[in-house]
Amino acid sequence: MENRWLEVRTAISPSDSFFNRVRFMALSVRSMSGKYADAITRVAVGSDEEPYDLDRHLPWSRELGIEWYWVDREEFSSWKNSGNQYAATIIHRFRPPFAAQNVLVLDPDAIALKPFDELFALVSEKPCVAGVMAHKSPWRGSPFKTPSSQD
Repeated sequence: MENRWLEVRTAISPSDSFFNRVRFMALSVRSMSGKYADAITRVAVGSDEEPYDLDRHLPWSRELGIEWYWVDREEFSSWKNSGNQYAATIIHRFRPPFAAQNVLVLDPDAIALKPFDELFALVSEKPCVAGVMAHKSPWRGSPFKTPSSQD
């Protein structure tokens, strides 16, 4: 693991609308300055097409610390008839290696409006998965519990 404070992860299909969402998401996180200013954003890109050089296609992305990772095309295609053809891309967000002390998984249309310091303070006391959708961890037996959470 690199000695970074924050890594943001998301997953997309390769389209202009998703590229714009990633750009605004990364800008919003980095705009909080301080320890957020050098956050990297790792983007899983899934599609049944040949990968191409997104750094070259989107020259602004390197300046924002965006790292593009294509999901294996065969793995992506294997989910085509599963009911969720994007499952391989979604799952890729949770795969190591991780490059920072804190990993924040966001949908590409999320915009950060204020720092996540309170959340990171919570997980530094007791490492866990926190702040998940519907306030319930996707993993059974998660150490993160709130008064309203149920297994």
